[in-house]
Amino acid sequence: LLGDGPPDLTSVGSPGPQVKPTNLVCLATRDLMPSERDFIGRTGITLHSMRSMDARGVRQSGIEAVRFLEANTDAFYLSFDIDAASGETFDGCATPVVGGLTCRECCTLVELAVASEQLIGMDIVEYCPERDISGHTLALISEILHTTLGYSTQY
Repeated sequence: LLGDGPPDLTSVGSPGPQVKPTNLVCLATRDLMPSERDFIGRTGITLHSMRSMDARGVRQSGIEAVRFLEANTDAFYLSFDIDAASGETFDGCATPVVGGLTCRECCTLVELAVASEQLIGMDIVEYCPERDISGHTLALISEILHTTLGYSTQY
C-alpha cells in the first residue's frame, strides 16, 4: 500500500502508492528490525515509540496522532496490532514482547480514534488463539471491540 515492494503488489487498485507514508502514524512500537528503522526514517512515517509514549503519556500521544491524521488526511483507518499490548499478560499474539500497552491504554487509544469523524474503518491483527492459553488476549480484543461500539474507559 505504501508503494514499496514487488510491482504486482504495489499497484493493486491503481498504479503507485495507495497510502502516503507521510500520512501513516505508528504508535507503541518497541521492537524494530534495522530494516524497519531505515524504512521509517527514509519514508517519513510518524513514529511514537513505546519509550516516547511512556515519557509523554499514552493519551497525549494518541491525541497528537489523531490530530495529525485529521489535519493531513480526509479519512483514516486504524489497524490495531495486538503485538503492541504487553506480552507478559497478552501472549496470544505473533510476537509477545514485554513492556507494551495495558488493556486500559489500548482502549484509550482506540477510543480517541473512534471519537474522530474521519475514522472509516478498523481491524485487529496478529491474534494467535493457539498461544492464548489464559484467554487474556481474547479478553483484550473483546474490550477493544466494546470500545469501538461506544463503551468508554474514560469517566
